[in-house]
Amino acid sequence: MARSTRQQGRRQSKQNQQRRKQNQSKKRKSRTQGQKNQQQRRSQQQRRSQKQRRQQQRRSQPQRSQKRRSQKKRPLNAFMKKLNVARSSNSDSFEYNGKSYKRRELETGMVVYKGV
Repeated sequence: MARSTRQQGRRQSKQNQQRRKQNQSKKRKSRTQGQKNQQQRRSQQQRRSQKQRRQQQRRSQPQRSQKRRSQKKRPLNAFMKKLNVARSSNSDSFEYNGKSYKRRELETGMVVYKGV
């Protein structure tokens, strides 16, 4: 008798599992086409609104290339002005702020002035 009750219990549990699966599939199928369409419309609207937000942000932010064009170059500082004059005239040294800078050529041929 013990076996028969176990077998009955197993059968009932299998039947219960099958019923649950059937109910779940019915619930899934019970979703109407209208509900699916509503969800699709909502997701499309969300995508559109996200695109519109991105486009508005792009419009509101100035483009970098335009911003750079409008900026003026900074003027050279006094040291660089004197350095350029010394380089162009091939002078051996020049003074700036009481300090002297002597000419030196690198291996590459570039002319630099070293503080002494």
